Amino acid sequence: MNVLIVDDQKSCRNYLKLVIESHFEEFQIFEAHSGNVALKISELHQMDLIFLDIQLQESSGLKVAEHLRAQKGYEFIPIIFTSGHIEFMIKAFKEYKCFDFLEKPFGEDEVVSSISSFLRSPMCKKTEREKVEFKMGKSYLKLNPSEIYFVEVRGRNCKLYMKEDAYELPYTTLKELKEKLPSDLFVQSHKAFLVNVEEIQAINEISSISWEVAFKEIEQKALLGKRYKDAFLIK
Repeated sequence: MNVLIVDDQKSCRNYLKLVIESHFEEFQIFEAHSGNVALKISELHQMDLIFLDIQLQESSGLKVAEHLRAQKGYEFIPIIFTSGHIEFMIKAFKEYKCFDFLEKPFGEDEVVSSISSFLRSPMCKKTEREKVEFKMGKSYLKLNPSEIYFVEVRGRNCKLYMKEDAYELPYTTLKELKEKLPSDLFVQSHKAFLVNVEEIQAINEISSISWEVAFKEIEQKALLGKRYKDAFLIK
């Protein structure tokens, strides 16, 4: 996926780039220091998501958004406006149909939360995910990661839970699977569980230090531990 960061301040572009690269490996990042450069980049490369500063030196980010919306292929592309002036928020949502508005100075959690919401939304044009290969003894298994609900550690093995099937992978660690599976889709919820955030139906409290994660179409459940709760809920 292509993401464009438009901001006349290099420090702001660098910060957004660092946060995105730290959490979302699937993005190719483009940068523009002005509206004109942003429009040229958007003509050469189709963007999937745009971070757009409202107060650019040469022109208003709102004006840039107006040009983008008139450009073929950008009528509904998600735009996340960034600004220190909250008074632009209503206009950004009503007139330019922005996806989100981040008030400067914003933090890492806000950026991650906004992008995660985009990835889960119908506006995200997700391509069919590449299948991941898993070793099962002497044979190999290829699965679409979107169809895996969660992973559970079972002794020295890990078990993959799907809608109709479950596969036990011998001598496989959770760390190995965490590195294999897409980071925008799977989050560790417990020392023994890795869950697909798109398939979560509910999170129910069991005690003051643990929660149960229920899924949309399967009866099996995962656990959410206190140590992982804050990072997990950001997703």
